[in-house]
Amino acid sequence: MSEDDKQAILRAFEDKTALILEELDRKFAIFLENNGVLIDKKLAPVADDISELKTDMKTVKAAVTDTNHQVQNHEKRINRLEAKPA
Repeated sequence: MSEDDKQAILRAFEDKTALILEELDRKFAIFLENNGVLIDKKLAPVADDISELKTDMKTVKAAVTDTNHQVQNHEKRINRLEAKPA
């Protein structure tokens, strides 16, 4: 086999390898895109739940803060009443 024949075979092999790699890249990109859509669909309800939980926690935090102020106010009033001579 001549050197030219070897070079031609090598070039053909390299060309085929490049085509295969390009096809794999294309398929992998499609795979990633499809999985991204699937992941987004599955995570959307979770994101909605988290958003709702954030809102609920803000409400709970406001209620606890208000209750703490009321307790402090009651403690002050009780202390004043206890401090008054009978």
